Amino acid sequence: DSETASFFTAAAEEVLGEEGADAVALMAAAMARISGRVKMQHTSLLSGHPDCVTMQFSSAAGTIRTPSYVWSWLKRMLSEEDVEEVRRVTLSADNMLAIFDVAPKVAQTIIDAAANDDRGGVTVEKCSKLPELPNRNPP
Repeated sequence: DSETASFFTAAAEEVLGEEGADAVALMAAAMARISGRVKMQHTSLLSGHPDCVTMQFSSAAGTIRTPSYVWSWLKRMLSEEDVEEVRRVTLSADNMLAIFDVAPKVAQTIIDAAANDDRGGVTVEKCSKLPELPNRNPP
């Protein structure tokens, strides 16, 4: 209510009056704090598991026939310890993409590995939207 809000008015005016203060960024930070979200929580798009980042893998060669193609690339480019952080390699319905989950601490390592692969032809990025996946339970 307005009576409660009035207790915070002076502090809000002080913060907003600071040079370079960005009202939108300050409001977003306040809303995050109120919601209890002070740290970004990663969640798998594939399974909903917490502390997972879903990655999207594509090949310039086109079709990815089996998940083993992705596993082979991962094993060639990453340390054994990082490969162990990869889960649920799944192909898209059109076999043009592979999707997999990884621990957040390894996500950038995989992106960098693709960018630095001297053989080229592979792109890996964080997945923001799942592609169509094959129906695992056909009628």
